Order: sequence, then structure tokens, then C-alpha cells
Amino acid sequence: MPIRVRPAASEDLDAVADLWEELTTLHRRLDSTFWQPAPDARATVREWYAEAVRDSRRRLLVAEADGSVIGFVHADLHTTAPPMADRVIVSVSDVAVSERWRRRGAGQALMDAVVAAFEDEGPEEVSLMVAVANADARAFYRDLGFEEKLLYMRRPLEDSSAANVRAAESDEEARRRS
Repeated sequence: MPIRVRPAASEDLDAVADLWEELTTLHRRLDSTFWQPAPDARATVREWYAEAVRDSRRRLLVAEADGSVIGFVHADLHTTAPPMADRVIVSVSDVAVSERWRRRGAGQALMDAVVAAFEDEGPEEVSLMVAVANADARAFYRDLGFEEKLLYMRRPLEDSSAANVRAAESDEEARRRS
């Protein structure tokens, strides 16, 4: 079955939000202490992606097969911050492919398409962050030529009952969605 990548439209936003929730569920399984979506996360992310559909510096692309949205990529274009030398960078914030469509070319098609979508802007590189615990995604990006350059580190400062309550609430919310 052919996979087609195209710019997202408003009518794709529910499917994109569904895929984002699937991605978030995967990340929660990998590290439930870090991935804690807010109660209104779906509505917030849907609006954020809706803005991307209208914003000329951002791209929201979808992959479709069999008449359904099976994946998406979201990226924006920016320049490096001073004091670094100016470079134009495509910054990919989210890539998701429905679990049943993985390893069939949709992810690579989305990544190729998002780079092509910014081609006229003259980017010098593509950057993204990937969860350290997501070995499959890290291997996928390495296969596409990405190199690991930075490691995001964190040290929680809260050791309070409020943090534990939030984590428990997020775990319960994730179980309800599964």
C-alpha cells in the first residue's frame, strides 16, 4: 500500500492528536516520571498543531495510507542563538507513526518530506530530540544519518507529596486511555 505525505489540513487535527496521544503513551511506558501530560494536553496540542497549519515558519505534515492518517511530523525553522554563528536549522519537535504502520517507510517518508518542505529556506541541518530510553527511535534516526550531539539531563527538585500525587494522577490517566 502506498504511503502519501502531504501538508496537514484542519480536518486532520483529530487524527494527529490521536497519534500524539499514542506517542505520549509510548513515552510514558519508557519513563513515567518525565512524561506527564497535563489533563488538557490533547486540546492544547491540537490547538498548537492547528496554529502550525497556518504558520509559514512551521510545518505539520501527515502520512496517509488506505485513506487514513497514519503518521505526522511537526517542525519549525529557526536560526541558532547568539553567540553561535548563524545557521538555519529545521527543528523537528514531533514524529509519530501509528504502531501498526511502523517499519513500512512512513517515518522515513515524513522525515524526507519535512526537509523538502523547508528546502527553499536554505536550512543547513535538521535537529531533533529523542528519548534516551527509546532505542528504536534512536536507531531509526541514526539510520537516517543523525548523530547524537547532546544529552538532555534532568534532576527533579521536588520530593513532595504534590509531585507524587501528580505522577499517580498521570499514571491513572494513561491507564484509562490505553
